[in-house]
Amino acid sequence: MAHRPTTGASLAHINALPREMEDESQDKLQTHIHVLSLLAEQLRHLDLQLPKRMPRHCQRDIDKLDEARAILETRMNQSLTVPELAAAVGLNESKLREGFRHRFNKSPHRLLLEMRMKKAWQLLETGCQVAEAAYLVGYEHPSNFSAAFSRFFGCVPKSVFGPKY
Repeated sequence: MAHRPTTGASLAHINALPREMEDESQDKLQTHIHVLSLLAEQLRHLDLQLPKRMPRHCQRDIDKLDEARAILETRMNQSLTVPELAAAVGLNESKLREGFRHRFNKSPHRLLLEMRMKKAWQLLETGCQVAEAAYLVGYEHPSNFSAAFSRFFGCVPKSVFGPKY
């Protein structure tokens, strides 16, 4: 009946249906109940994904999201929080977070992390020291930067150091 093993509840409804159909004196309501219950059991196993409600953003909000992204790029070396970023562009925090997920497919924090790591990679490739790169992309402690860099790229910052010939 289904691609999954039949449940006990499904078997009970399947076995009850022939009895209900043989007994003409039975109310058809009972047959309908078994049929609908069996259908419900089968549908329960399907992984139905309802379309997510797409947030609607007016052009003004889209411009503010782009402005927030630009602020992250220009001020990546500073400690920025979502409330500060939201206030800087004139959006509330939830609209900023939702807008980032919709427009950029990531949270503000994730986007900032990606920007910092890409910039750090470029700095390290040009010969910048690890500690200096850490400070330039907004980390106060080089050890925190090294851990984040390793998680992000899967290699230590020292392995990128210097131009490759």
